[in-house]
Amino acid sequence: MPDEKITEEYLLSTNSSIGVEFCDYYLTNIQEQASCPDEGEIYQPYQVRMGIDGCGHQIDPSNFVTEQCLIRKIVWSYTLYNPKTSKPRIGYLRLETMTGDVIEIIRKGVAENIVTSDVRHTLEGAYIITTIQMSNDIIRLRVCGSKRPEDFLDAFDYYSLWEVTPLAKKLLEKEAKRPRQKQAPPAYADTIGDTPLAEKLLEKEAKPPAYADTIGDGSVRDRYYVEMPKE
Repeated sequence: MPDEKITEEYLLSTNSSIGVEFCDYYLTNIQEQASCPDEGEIYQPYQVRMGIDGCGHQIDPSNFVTEQCLIRKIVWSYTLYNPKTSKPRIGYLRLETMTGDVIEIIRKGVAENIVTSDVRHTLEGAYIITTIQMSNDIIRLRVCGSKRPEDFLDAFDYYSLWEVTPLAKKLLEKEAKRPRQKQAPPAYADTIGDTPLAEKLLEKEAKPPAYADTIGDGSVRDRYYVEMPKE
């Protein structure tokens, strides 16, 4: 069966209990490996707390998935100091937590030729941060989670990841009942009127070139030819 036919609807029609959707997302380029404390590589849940009294926001590690770890929406943009780099940095990060806080982290300091892109990338569902490292920019960021809170809970029940506290479970169950908002259309245009942009481009390519290749109803090669000498 072709890959494009193996859709979520097809899998659910085959077996409604087949698998869960749960992924690691490397928002910066990080080598995939297990935790290695000797090298400072530790992957664990991070709690996200909004700063108070003018202090900065707190993003600190935890041994459990608590309600402060749960993120509903992540929005980020990369810096533009080197578009061809293999290690992109994040200059803007916005976290909408399930506890109702909205936390924005914007790159610190001003450096020549280092600006943050206006292009926004988004993840929505149920996510937690599993590693983060910052300087002026965010240089390491990995998150994991699911597009649906139900899948997030099922994954933690199935896999031996981290313990989820009772309050966090209640918050995820509440989030699962929350009405889902429709995805906003992308910032760039992918349609022209009601026609997909790709079809319009193909239609444009199919049109005759700007120069004339016909005279009346006949083609140029039908009207202009060279009579070869007879042998």
